[in-house]
Amino acid sequence: MPSFPAPVGGVTLRTHDLVPSIVFLVAYCCLIPVMLYRIIDKKSRTTIFIGTNAFVIERVVLFCLRTIVSAKEGRESDAVTEYMQVTIGMGFVAIAQDVANLLRSMLVNSTYEYPRPDARAPELITPSEDAGWSCGLPLSAVPSLAQETKLPDMPRHRFWWRRFIDATTVLFIISIITGFIGNSLLVIQRHDRNKTYINQVLRYISTVLVLWITVALVIVSVWAKFKMPRVDQRSNGFMIYLSILLCITGIYRSYAMSNITTELSSQAPGSLNTPADKTTFYIFHILPEWMAAATLFGFRMREIFQTGLSGDNRWRDERPDEREDRLEEEREKEEKKKAMIQVSVASRFDDAVKYS
Repeated sequence: MPSFPAPVGGVTLRTHDLVPSIVFLVAYCCLIPVMLYRIIDKKSRTTIFIGTNAFVIERVVLFCLRTIVSAKEGRESDAVTEYMQVTIGMGFVAIAQDVANLLRSMLVNSTYEYPRPDARAPELITPSEDAGWSCGLPLSAVPSLAQETKLPDMPRHRFWWRRFIDATTVLFIISIITGFIGNSLLVIQRHDRNKTYINQVLRYISTVLVLWITVALVIVSVWAKFKMPRVDQRSNGFMIYLSILLCITGIYRSYAMSNITTELSSQAPGSLNTPADKTTFYIFHILPEWMAAATLFGFRMREIFQTGLSGDNRWRDERPDEREDRLEEEREKEEKKKAMIQVSVASRFDDAVKYS
């Protein structure tokens, strides 16, 4: 009987998957209110976590499906197995990309001149902007240094940190494409040896690329901790923690994809369907992902990493004329906002006088 790569996490079995599927369904459902709060709250809202937002919603769907399938007798269909392989394989890629963008904000912020020449006075910063009005160094972003400390601008460092994260973005795109193709065709083409080999190669490319990136994030963060005193150490601690969690998932996937089976529902060694295999899957693949998502939503990452609404998404620094135009536009918005507040207050005062 021909052999083929065992699906990561195995197929859904009533005896092994029902309880953990319910546990993680509840766990991910608990993240949704926190996620919605972060989206609604102006102080913590940021577009950096679009990938993680989609990941949490998708995991709820995944574990709903696994719970339903495992509650019934019989094996899941090939189509369901393919869907699960795609979504299980792509989940930690989305989180890793968001974490990489956090690293970009942290590193870029550490290279700006302090105090910022274009920073607004504290009284002009609204509460919604207090958690980082732009992806640049705000007035209080260097708590470890004395307030009178002056730090020089480092535009060259800033340029290369941006190119480093841009390079990881390209690798993430390659990982998504190869992972989607390899995982989506794994089951349906399992009896074709040549196609199975190609799909396995694509799966490995996808996983190993993200694993390399997460290892690089750990190395850069640890290096920054000891060699870059301008980096905020609190945000750096979160970065190391999140990157290590994602490394655990990547290492597990690299190991799990090497297992071979002759039947999807087999419970022989290497099938990833044994109780030990299932336990390992939930502990080293699913749990680190949940912990990473819970950390991103459980703390005010916009404030900790000073990302602003959209993080650092510039290809280059602003030219002096562009900076002047931006500051002028911000001043005009502030003046219009104040004028609207004054008109509203005056209108309410007139109404009160009229009906008194």
